[in-house]
Amino acid sequence: MASSPAARRIREAFLGLLEESPNGPITVTQIAQHAHVNRVTFYRLYETQEEVLLDILDEFDKEVEVIVADFESLYAGGLGGIRGLLECHQHNMPTLRTILKSSFSPVLERRIEAGTRDPLVQSRKLLGPDSPFSNDLFISFYCAGIARVMCDWIRGGCAESVDEILRFLLQASSFYEG
Repeated sequence: MASSPAARRIREAFLGLLEESPNGPITVTQIAQHAHVNRVTFYRLYETQEEVLLDILDEFDKEVEVIVADFESLYAGGLGGIRGLLECHQHNMPTLRTILKSSFSPVLERRIEAGTRDPLVQSRKLLGPDSPFSNDLFISFYCAGIARVMCDWIRGGCAESVDEILRFLLQASSFYEG
């Protein structure tokens, strides 16, 4: 992750342009102009616009890791980690919503899905020993569903509370667990 003042301005400019034109092409020239840097500086720090987004998401992931670790120590079940993710996503909703409304949405969706996996895998086995499904297959399916709920919740401006979303996820998990 680039941490220079120029990199910070590039990330801010990228997000600002993404907000202004979520589906329009964003050029390196536009980003450089808005960040008050030249194209050489941009290319010294990043190869592509997607790298800028990944840098933004890496910074976000550091915050998520701290929150999930803290909640895992407070809650025995994996949904404690999910609560932490929801609260972090709610806190960062304006930025995440901007990304989810853009052509870069798939990058963030994959990142959110990957972020749901760790709390669930580390906390407990989701299926009993008599299940006909492999635990890995089930976890992949379950994480994809949680990620979809989170992304739709963010796109909707986090209108429901964290507790409402968590209750929904708990109801869905009881369906899966039989």
